[in-house]
Amino acid sequence: MPKLGNSPEDQQLSPKIFALQNAHLILSTQITYGDIESILNNIGSDWQKWIDEWTAAGDRYRTLAEGAERSGKLASMRQWYLTASALYHAADKFFPKPSVEVLDIKGKLNGRQACIESYEKVAPFLEPPATKV
Repeated sequence: MPKLGNSPEDQQLSPKIFALQNAHLILSTQITYGDIESILNNIGSDWQKWIDEWTAAGDRYRTLAEGAERSGKLASMRQWYLTASALYHAADKFFPKPSVEVLDIKGKLNGRQACIESYEKVAPFLEPPATKV
């Protein structure tokens, strides 16, 4: 997978253009185009909102997953934990690091931890189950 945000062209892009140019990579991670569009509309042109908006979307899906888990709806739980994990991952890995100073490093690290936790919750329920090595 190519590294995002490393080319001079990427460094000059708005968040929306950057994400849409890389939508094929983001869409391959369980995130719907509708979610991408909604998140990008919330970000607008402010790169500093990137981490917060992707993380907030992940939080919404994690809440849905937790509710599905409590209700015993395993298919929904699996899908929503995977989507939450992907959204947290997008906050961290699809952020064009060279071009934008990350002011909220704590938020970035919290999102990374939430990504790991969401995936660990769903891993035993995948077919076949995923295990930590």
